[in-house]
Amino acid sequence: MRSASQIRIVTDSSCDLPKSEVDRLGVIVVPLALSFGSEVFLDGDLTHDEYWERTKGPFWPTSSQPSVGTFEEAFAPLVEEDIEATVDGVTCHARDDRDTIFRR
Repeated sequence: MRSASQIRIVTDSSCDLPKSEVDRLGVIVVPLALSFGSEVFLDGDLTHDEYWERTKGPFWPTSSQPSVGTFEEAFAPLVEEDIEATVDGVTCHARDDRDTIFRR
């Protein structure tokens, strides 16, 4: 069994962990992209006030998941540290279900 110091968590910013927990646990958070029209921000680039001010118009925000390349960048230091990557079972099942559904 691995000790807590050997476990690293990589997630996207939709996890909404408080910064204090991210720092305490050493979680690597990959930011989602947030768009207002043609302007794109990474989650965390805008303050809450700036975000709500932008929602007044003319564009309503949309978000998108981080790119594969962005996740690769997040995992690269872990690979260099020789940390084994494990994906939780829920994610694996969701991926399998997605693949099954879209093969129809």
